[in-house]
Amino acid sequence: MCVSMADDFDSDIIHDAFSTPRGIEPCVLGTPMARSLESVESYGWLSETFKSAVSRGAGFEPERRNPFWKGEGEVPMGEMVVLDEEVLQGLKRRFCVEGGRAELIRRCHDGSPVYKLRHQMDRMFYAVKVTPIASLNPHEIPATSTLSTAPHIVEYYNSWASNSYAFIQLESAFPVQTLPDPVAAYAAVRALHKAGYCHTQISRESFVSTCLEEVKLADFSMCVEYTPEDALADLLALKDMM
Repeated sequence: MCVSMADDFDSDIIHDAFSTPRGIEPCVLGTPMARSLESVESYGWLSETFKSAVSRGAGFEPERRNPFWKGEGEVPMGEMVVLDEEVLQGLKRRFCVEGGRAELIRRCHDGSPVYKLRHQMDRMFYAVKVTPIASLNPHEIPATSTLSTAPHIVEYYNSWASNSYAFIQLESAFPVQTLPDPVAAYAAVRALHKAGYCHTQISRESFVSTCLEEVKLADFSMCVEYTPEDALADLLALKDMM
């Protein structure tokens, strides 16, 4: 399977990466800030302060990413974590948060924690990512929601803000134990490109396993607007991973 995957990549990778995504005009690719602002406008809960920062060209700031989570990096996956009061306030109206604790199931490329939580209404388990609004990539939620129904990509359900935090509700999924199917992984990355985005952090940690043991692409915390160079980097990283 791996050999076949490499052969396919070697013949098509340059053409695939440098093809304009379907539905995306070439001129749009040169105006990332305009698209960022448009994406933010689609999510009314984002604060005026954040929208103002995007319009000034500030975007999200990697050096400010998740200052609250310093020191939590040593917590093993699967352990119960005591939640900050602001985070707890943003979760407890929707989810069962007994004792103010939640199970840490993975950590995203931007350092944000993802918790496994049971919804109060449907009693189903979900993965909920928590990110300070100041650290939120303006492309992340639009990319995740746009691709929610695409095959081999993690499902998106909801997003909201509370205090200074953004919350993203996704289907419950855990870090993969095995490499994803090459064909499925390639289809997921190409779907992302066709939607006008590049992942930029393709690795084994970018894939998750659902309760049905389906391996899907996740974590768009570092995604950017489509460019041929970033698309090529995604495809080469996927090839190297296999």
